[in-house]
Amino acid sequence: AISLTVIEKVQIAAIILGSLFLIASISPSAKWQRQDLLFQICYGMYGFMDI
Repeated sequence: AISLTVIEKVQIAAIILGSLFLIASISPSAKWQRQDLLFQICYGMYGFMDI
């Protein structure tokens, strides 16, 4: 059960990361936010995996 929940977390995180990167790469107004967005994603991943 634990391994399944971990796999689900990874899959959800991958979907969220993919959508965030798509939005950041498509939206011209978000170009200047890319670096900050990467930091937010990193911190988000650490916090997400700790849950």
